[in-house]
Amino acid sequence: MGKESEQLSQIKLNYIMKDVEFYKIQNGVYPESLEQIKKNVFGWIDDPIQSRKGNGINTRFNYKKVGDKYYLFSSGIDGIPHTKDDLYPTFAKTDRSKFGLIKE
Repeated sequence: MGKESEQLSQIKLNYIMKDVEFYKIQNGVYPESLEQIKKNVFGWIDDPIQSRKGNGINTRFNYKKVGDKYYLFSSGIDGIPHTKDDLYPTFAKTDRSKFGLIKE
């Protein structure tokens, strides 16, 4: 666990965000859960940071649909959501208004 896990989580978050956005283009709404896009992301809904801990806690990325927007993030090294080490998908600031991602 460490920098490699964080880098892999970041890469996966970026891909999952693209898949969530593509799902909306195809279906007109964001998915209710990552399970709905799991077949498109080849099981990539598990967070490498949490999966490598092996302590039986939730190993999935955090996702929650909120109206026409959504939260998507990793709980980071501490495994606790909504703390300063959380990881979010990255994209150009100029693209921010094009996506439904909510970043806290």
